[in-house]
Amino acid sequence: MAKKNYYTETLKLLTELHKQHPTYNMGKHISTATDEYGNIWSMNDKSLYEAIKKYSDTLQYDTQPEPSIEAIIADAVDLRIGDEEDDY
Repeated sequence: MAKKNYYTETLKLLTELHKQHPTYNMGKHISTATDEYGNIWSMNDKSLYEAIKKYSDTLQYDTQPEPSIEAIIADAVDLRIGDEEDDY
């Protein structure tokens, strides 16, 4: 049985992530996947692969689309700060 090439497998995962989530850039995927690990410079290929695989698996279950900027602004317009009785 051939040894798993984690470098190549990581690239395949990133390619698949790009197909599934084309609005996310590679930096966002890597940064989010490795956020809990701190300094990633010392990660070996296997650890990086496993982190990205775990992240990829969680994205599969994330069914809510990213909100548009218009939706965020619309939600913010309705925010009220303080008591409604306060007159400013």
